[in-house]
Amino acid sequence: MKNQKLQVWIWPLIIVGMILGVIMGIYFFNDSTNNLSLAISIPFGAVLGFIIFYLLSKRNKRKNGNTPSFDERNTLMMQQFLVIAQNVIMLAVGTALVISYAKGITSINIEVLIVCWMILFILIGLGALVAKRL
Repeated sequence: MKNQKLQVWIWPLIIVGMILGVIMGIYFFNDSTNNLSLAISIPFGAVLGFIIFYLLSKRNKRKNGNTPSFDERNTLMMQQFLVIAQNVIMLAVGTALVISYAKGITSINIEVLIVCWMILFILIGLGALVAKRL
């Protein structure tokens, strides 16, 4: 299949998957059985969000033409940043684990790990944004 045919099918499949996931989540995890307002509002919001995204992308393409927003230099800088960020994170996590083991800590709370990973994701996202703007 060509890229254009895939683009025609991918967005409806994503929306249908979101709608089915929301309906199944409400059905399996909701205590009240007659709460269909949430089951209707979330898929409607997904479809409305897709329509807004589609219209904005069409307007942006008409406004900017076919000039790419990324060139080879930006791609190379983004790859270098992500490789360096990965190595720094691996080094920092390894160092933190060795230090905590040396202090006698043998168990870690899951909430602390979640907070640490979220901070790392935010920092990597901000760094990628800066690398994209350079």
